[in-house]
Amino acid sequence: MRKWMFAAGGLLSLLALSAEPAAAQSIQAASYAQFQQSVTGARAQDYIGHPGFKVQSAAAFEEMRGHLQQMYSGVVTRGGYTQDNATFDCVTVASQPGASGLRQIAAPPSLSPASAEGRSHLEPETLTGNAQHCSSGTIPLRRVTIDQLARFRTLREFFHKSPFDAHVLRPDIAQPQHKYAFTYQYVTNYGGSSAISVYDPVIKTANDEVFSLTQHWYVGTVSNDDAATQTAETGWQVFPEFYNTTKPVLFIYYTADDYNNTGCYNLTCKAFVQISNTWALGGAMPHVSTATSVVQVQFGYYFHGGNWWLSIGNDWVGYYPATLYKGGQLSKAANLIEYGGETVGSTIWPPMGSGKFANAAGASYQHKIQYRNGAGKLVKPSLTVDLPSPACYTATVPAFSAKWLTYFNYGGPGGTKC
Repeated sequence: MRKWMFAAGGLLSLLALSAEPAAAQSIQAASYAQFQQSVTGARAQDYIGHPGFKVQSAAAFEEMRGHLQQMYSGVVTRGGYTQDNATFDCVTVASQPGASGLRQIAAPPSLSPASAEGRSHLEPETLTGNAQHCSSGTIPLRRVTIDQLARFRTLREFFHKSPFDAHVLRPDIAQPQHKYAFTYQYVTNYGGSSAISVYDPVIKTANDEVFSLTQHWYVGTVSNDDAATQTAETGWQVFPEFYNTTKPVLFIYYTADDYNNTGCYNLTCKAFVQISNTWALGGAMPHVSTATSVVQVQFGYYFHGGNWWLSIGNDWVGYYPATLYKGGQLSKAANLIEYGGETVGSTIWPPMGSGKFANAAGASYQHKIQYRNGAGKLVKPSLTVDLPSPACYTATVPAFSAKWLTYFNYGGPGGTKC
């Protein structure tokens, strides 16, 4: 699928990325009714061929509309808030799209997620100074709109990790468009954890640059059968076309068939089941690293009780039911772990991480990397570096210290010769 170095005098700051940054404002329940009416009243001719939209046909448009109508069928809202060009509806846990068809919501693991130093979850901030999050019993669901879907050619292209992954739809694009700098280990595992530094690399969409991210992959593979590859993924991502912001956002992704016909980001399809009322998947991160301080967030997964539980900071956020993987490898355990960066472009690729090569001061990093064994215990990995595009992105050989556990630096400026 595809560091650690601070500038002299640099300060390490552990952020607590909360449900939203300071610009959030509450919305009324009437907003949700208006949204539903806008889906019903939307017309294909107002999108096809218009600037800013790529939906390729009336049939593709109707498939998008149908998805929204099905996705929001039965959803019960309790208000919400807006944040950085996005609306988050507070929907009841039981009525969220991912809970459709479930007999009950699973209970989270009893153990606490691994955390970096200190507590990495602070109360959300607002312009008024009051904590802004969804009430108990509800979760923040980033609203998926016709306008967002219509920025892609088809619904399946929207669901792909990158629009260039829709091979049949994009025969004009040579593969591969994904570039990486990452570490990996083939080992039976039940998830893992690491702290990731957060940056905001510039994505030049006019150059067909698509996204830049840092993440974990927990992967199920079958020898000589790529279509059987399955993943549970998490991290931060800058993807302007998808999120309508140039800021990094919290994201998750999954696939059950090597990114072909299954998978989606965050809560945009009926897959992930969220229980946290604060962490907003697809939400912009309020702070990023600078030359004088480094912002980091702890991410993790734990395969527990037949579900892949996501942790951010010290909180269990929700889970991917193992049934999504239809008896494949991830319905039992993962057999590959990966940590690193990924970018997507066409002929020019964007910066990765801080935009600095791994050996430079101020490079991005992941540290406190551990995977979970069959007993759920976090253990030390033995990672190997893979650098398929060393002219654009590099990573250091993973090292170990008592304070930082397993760590590595990664990143690079991107360019045209990746």
